[in-house]
Amino acid sequence: DWQFDGSSLVLFYSSEERVDLGELSDAFAAHFGTRIELRKMGARDETKVMTGVGTCGRELCCSSWLDKFSNISIRMAKEQDLPLNQAKLTGVCGRLKCCLIYELETYQEVKGKLPKVGDTFHIPSCEGGKCGTSGCAMTQSVNVPKEQIVVGLTDGSRTTFTAADLGVSFAPVPVHTKGVGSYGSDEVPRQEKPTPVAEEGQPRRKRRRRGRRRGGRNRPA
Repeated sequence: DWQFDGSSLVLFYSSEERVDLGELSDAFAAHFGTRIELRKMGARDETKVMTGVGTCGRELCCSSWLDKFSNISIRMAKEQDLPLNQAKLTGVCGRLKCCLIYELETYQEVKGKLPKVGDTFHIPSCEGGKCGTSGCAMTQSVNVPKEQIVVGLTDGSRTTFTAADLGVSFAPVPVHTKGVGSYGSDEVPRQEKPTPVAEEGQPRRKRRRRGRRRGGRNRPA
């Protein structure tokens, strides 16, 4: 990236190890005739610039609409009952996929309101616990996307209840939209070297500085 006034050029690089780029910086400075600043990029920032296609078959979120990276942890995959397969949870950048956070709040809300696996409760048809037990159904599995639970009854049978059957409602799922100010989906915009303010051989005009004399009087114009 060129600075607006052409006074310096910022170059980005990526490296897993610490490297000394002093000689390379001097070579670039001699070639471009300006001050060079080298900045190291992280794995996710590098992938954002390079662009690519994810395992979902679509363009990477970071290069198409995602403006800010969130902190992603393996706990997010566990809360969504995803298989802890490193190959499936890792993105093109080699880090955990950013999309692991997209539905996390929905999973947390649904799991927080529906009976957890192993919980016992009375089914809607058993009003007031007339079955005479502390709970006539036990949760065996929870399907968050469908908002359903599978329960085992005291007679050994299994049945499915929806959140609506249990009188539980949830907030609508937010829709992710393309962020403003992110990189375009087709290509990363490139900055060209700005035109110098003064052509070679033409001296720049010196600015007049206004100051004060010791007596406190302004200098004559």
